[in-house]
Amino acid sequence: TEKNLMRWYIQVYLERNSGSPSNSTSPLRILQSPKTLELVLNILTWMVDEAKKTNGARYCALFLFYATYSPFPGDETTQLGMKHLITQLSFPKTAIEILCKTDSVALALSLIRNLHNMAVSFEGA
Repeated sequence: TEKNLMRWYIQVYLERNSGSPSNSTSPLRILQSPKTLELVLNILTWMVDEAKKTNGARYCALFLFYATYSPFPGDETTQLGMKHLITQLSFPKTAIEILCKTDSVALALSLIRNLHNMAVSFEGA
């Protein structure tokens, strides 16, 4: 699981940094779908709750960040994913709960990066 999360994170990261808006038909869009984001969030909370490797949890947090981050205004896919994480999955609450549990600085910083991105990018935040 940890290796696949890292691969997904790298694929989304590379597409985000390609210098052009993402193609709405890109195969990587499935990695940004609400169901995939929900799965990754569930894996993240499971890894923290079970005190599993914090690298895997950090990869989950990085994946969620790059799947919902867009340097291009009006990216509907990232806004849809972010809205799902915030309104349906209560991601900010979950992230704060994880911040209170973890002793991993890398995981904590990744979660804070997510929360900051959501606070400045989510419409109506």
